[in-house]
Amino acid sequence: MRTIHEASALALLAAALFFSFGQDASARGRTSTLDTRSPSTTTTTTTTRSSAQWLIGSWGKCSSRGIQTRSVSCKLNGRTTSASRCPQPTPAMRRSCTASAPAPTYSWTTSAWGSCSKTCGTGTQTRTVTCRNGSGVTVASSSCSTATKPSASQTCNTQACGTVDNTPPTLPSLTASASTCKEIELSWTASSDSGSGVSHYNVYRDNSYLTRVNAPLRGLVDGGLAASKTYGYQVEAWDKAGNPSGRSTARSATTPACTAGGAGELFTVPSVASGQVREISVDPASQIAAVVSDGRDLVVVDLATRRVRSLGLAGTAIAVEVMGETVFVVESGGGGSLTLRRVDA
Repeated sequence: MRTIHEASALALLAAALFFSFGQDASARGRTSTLDTRSPSTTTTTTTTRSSAQWLIGSWGKCSSRGIQTRSVSCKLNGRTTSASRCPQPTPAMRRSCTASAPAPTYSWTTSAWGSCSKTCGTGTQTRTVTCRNGSGVTVASSSCSTATKPSASQTCNTQACGTVDNTPPTLPSLTASASTCKEIELSWTASSDSGSGVSHYNVYRDNSYLTRVNAPLRGLVDGGLAASKTYGYQVEAWDKAGNPSGRSTARSATTPACTAGGAGELFTVPSVASGQVREISVDPASQIAAVVSDGRDLVVVDLATRRVRSLGLAGTAIAVEVMGETVFVVESGGGGSLTLRRVDA
């Protein structure tokens, strides 16, 4: 009986030892597996591909035909790609619009000065000042800027009444020639006046007042003309006492047809100076040239616009210098005196 019980106990003990050994071995096996596995670090990168999108610009100005456009392009990662890869439909690149009319332009025009109210002792003379639109039609004065409105009156005959001058200046002699397809150059002989002296010259185009040129200047370039058209001119001298000489004999000139000029094209300056050329000066920056002759003439030429002016000098020019758009002339007068004259080109 004891033998049976002892055998049973031994069997239980063996089973317990086997279970314990198995658990320990299993634990050691797991520990060994963990200890022997090489450690590693895994980085997962997720790449997201951007979708193509439309890049749309702002609408431009409305054209004269009533069309407005803008830029539209398909972009993928900052690069232009096929429009089919962007969401459809494609945004509109043009649309209809209402073109605004150009702003109207207005400017002041003046008539010639009227007769002086007095022959001496300071009188008044007036002229008409009107506002016109771009087509030359007279409109309300409120349409023009008051800041640029020319004076409608001025004083005249300011000399004392002890020396009344009723003698008009001599009649000037006018010449006219086309210098370009849009410009006509005018020059005239100087008028003389034994009384108060010549004050200015009134210039007329096609029997209408054009402008005033103050003495001693005696030349003008009439610009902005139509090509292949004939224009008639007259000039009238006025003395300081308000006496007019009467208009000169009419002279006409015809502008030629305009032709395209090539780079470096030369042109001929009309001969408006008398005598031999004495000095020449050119400013390359402003493209202004000045020529003086021993006939007491100064010719100023704008090489960019081909504008030519002829001016009379009181003395004999001995030197000329162009600085920017200003011409300086040294004149020799009587008694060995020198005069520095400044002329704006």
